[in-house]
Amino acid sequence: TTCEKTFAALVCEQFEDGSSFLKADYGISCLDANRDAWVLYAVVMLIIYPIGIPMVYLFSLMRWKHKINPHTPVNGVEPDDPDYLDEVLKVRSQDPDLAPYVFLFGNYEPENWYFEVLELFRKVLLTGFIVWMGAGTASQILCAILITLGAVAVTQSLEPFLIDSDDHVAV
Repeated sequence: TTCEKTFAALVCEQFEDGSSFLKADYGISCLDANRDAWVLYAVVMLIIYPIGIPMVYLFSLMRWKHKINPHTPVNGVEPDDPDYLDEVLKVRSQDPDLAPYVFLFGNYEPENWYFEVLELFRKVLLTGFIVWMGAGTASQILCAILITLGAVAVTQSLEPFLIDSDDHVAV
């Protein structure tokens, strides 16, 4: 993935002859002056892609949180009314301000409006960050297992999906 390759551009691999090359591109020696340019490029890309995009999503969702997850009556239906969720879903599906962001919150219950951002960070951890843990080592496998178990625990406790069967499948 793009995320994995970007993280890998920061990792050098040592060889028996003493040479060291970027894991993402064995044509670039870690001992060359050009490496600094690649490291700078990778850091900028890390800020823009695997960190920046989820943060833009989060800030966009936070901007409209009051409409995605209202805590006030909606069309005369009070929050403690059993029909409240249906009314919130109906109103937010018709709101033109929310239309560009439905792909980020549409599958989740209103109180879990942020869950897609959590999923993005989970994916970044499992596809990118894990590269730094030493490929094929026990610590890399353990780290991946711990990240996965943490994600399962969060998903199980929040039950974020609108459709209950999705909650069960996600766990």
